[in-house]
Amino acid sequence: MKTTILFLLLFCFSLQNLYAQREGKETTEKRDTIPPSMVASIGFVPCCRYNSLKVGGSFNNLFFKKLGVYTSFEKGINSGYFSHIYGITWTIHKNAYLWTGIDFYTRYGLFTHSKSCGIRKEIGIGIIPIKNFVINTGWSYDVGVSLEVGLRLPLTLRHSIKTNGNNIYKESE
Repeated sequence: MKTTILFLLLFCFSLQNLYAQREGKETTEKRDTIPPSMVASIGFVPCCRYNSLKVGGSFNNLFFKKLGVYTSFEKGINSGYFSHIYGITWTIHKNAYLWTGIDFYTRYGLFTHSKSCGIRKEIGIGIIPIKNFVINTGWSYDVGVSLEVGLRLPLTLRHSIKTNGNNIYKESE
């Protein structure tokens, strides 16, 4: 399982690099021009004890052009498991971001957990291998791996202006 996940992550990074090289010839986009965006995703937690569906969302690059907010809901398929995680995102590249979160109020929450079940915490990475397609993979000590796929929707419109063969982006107001 770990080998498979490692292979998938390496494959996603290689796709992202190929895409970035191709796009790099057409645009002159700089790091600080990454627009705020929204990510909506759906996935699953394959842990046999929890075996749940996961729906997540985040708003990236809202604060200081790097930080954002994140939330996800997990509901067990054959069990009463439910978790609602809140957290933050941090953009590390125009096509990748880190995220982390913690459950506060459900049975696995920081304020309401019992000794029999731990606090639900998660850390992960989101990769955009192809324009606006997102792959999220997360890790939690109690639950293990979680996988999600989704879409990134920019929150600002960008217009391309051609000058001397290069595209320059201008954000609309």
